[in-house]
Amino acid sequence: MLTVHTQGAAVVGIFPRDIAETKSEQVNQYAQENQHPLVSTVEITD
Repeated sequence: MLTVHTQGAAVVGIFPRDIAETKSEQVNQYAQENQHPLVSTVEITD
């Protein structure tokens, strides 16, 4: 949490692509429903 607060972003998990996309969608939906400014994104790595 402190990394996000001070640097604006952080890696919070490494998952297979389909799981990462599902988790990201769930986080964004929950945040939006609760008027929270949190935004999750998925970045593809090698």
